[in-house]
Amino acid sequence: MGAGSRLANLQFRSEDQKLKGFIPPVQLPLESEELNTGMEKLGAVVGDYAELGCNAVLCPGSLLGKGVWVYPNLMVPKGYYPPNMVLASKDRKPRIFEK
Repeated sequence: MGAGSRLANLQFRSEDQKLKGFIPPVQLPLESEELNTGMEKLGAVVGDYAELGCNAVLCPGSLLGKGVWVYPNLMVPKGYYPPNMVLASKDRKPRIFEK
């Protein structure tokens, strides 16, 4: 993990949800459906030998496979990223490709 990297564990909530003390469970987008984790807080899962560049931020529910590289200053949305992929930035949007 590069300097300044972060793994967030609490997703954004509406003002109404905050006032009521409600934290919705993290939903993981998978191929054709969403998986309800049943967890209010869920950080990231980082596979063996994955590398995070400096100041990379993984959103709640980011699942990085083995050997994934995340370029510096990139925000990684929740979801599954298969092994040996590279996550880089293009026009401030994630760009994903094989090594």
